[in-house]
Amino acid sequence: MNFLTRKISFHKTSYYLFIETLIIFCSFKFIGYVFGFLLLVPFLYLNKKYLFRSIKFLNPEKKLVVIYFSFLILNSIYGAFYIRDFRIFIYWVLFFFICGLSYINNNFLLKKNINYKKNYENLIFNASIFYFLIFFIMNFLSIVIYKNPWDIQNSFWVGGSTSFNISSLFLYILFKKWSQINFKLNTKYTILISLYTFLVLLNESRLGQLYLILFIFFIILKSIPIRKIVNTILISTICFYSFSTGSLIIKYFSLNNLHYYSNKTFFSETRNNLKNLIDIKQDFRNDMVLGDTARLLELSFGIEKFKKSNTFEKIFGTGWYSSRITINSNS
Repeated sequence: MNFLTRKISFHKTSYYLFIETLIIFCSFKFIGYVFGFLLLVPFLYLNKKYLFRSIKFLNPEKKLVVIYFSFLILNSIYGAFYIRDFRIFIYWVLFFFICGLSYINNNFLLKKNINYKKNYENLIFNASIFYFLIFFIMNFLSIVIYKNPWDIQNSFWVGGSTSFNISSLFLYILFKKWSQINFKLNTKYTILISLYTFLVLLNESRLGQLYLILFIFFIILKSIPIRKIVNTILISTICFYSFSTGSLIIKYFSLNNLHYYSNKTFFSETRNNLKNLIDIKQDFRNDMVLGDTARLLELSFGIEKFKKSNTFEKIFGTGWYSSRITINSNS
């Protein structure tokens, strides 16, 4: 244990860079593959001895997570052999291996490194802010090069919904920090939530909008016991106003290059999304395979595939990332 603790103290700066690299570069991709996690390989390799040693110091609950990552690694190997596509072995095995080691590293540092634990939330928060700044820059480059905010996702950036997964980290810590000062408005947090709202609108992300709704909901719950209802109303108004104003900016400057683009409000967009959910079922019944209906069709194929699978496959599947091939034989 002393060896592990000393090892950490020698690499204080690299640990901070580790968590920041993990967040900031997680959505870059090349030739269809996310590659940001590969930047962690040198750090993990240099510290492989203490990482494997530290597993025994994890509590049982965290060891279950390590077991889960081990299962995904084995499942990826199985899938590569099952459909004879060894790209799965090259990419996904390495990906889950790095995810597992990153999880072990993070938990051990939180337990044994006081400085890391003390600065943990600030590291994540600052990294997530920088991540969304890069996200916005990628949108801007896409507008300049492809005349819309999205086409860059085909080559260099992950899809809109996936790229908003970092929202859970960003909004959780934003909520926590903001609540500590009773949701005061004259702070950087007001600017951050406004810019995040515009980013959600620019990318037309329903996942991002759902995060916003949950964020506002939890602010309302938190504000009741501390008697800050007025602040909550103002924060909600700022989000709604940022959404509407952002829509005017997008239309005026033709940022998405859609001639039929109309002004949007937070409420109208939420209403349209709810309507789309209702329409999916009707479209599915009428064999109209468009947009979200196609995703529902894929789910129905998956259910049918599961029903026709043997007992072994129902329990263990046919290997990670193999259903994109095997599902065709059951659809």
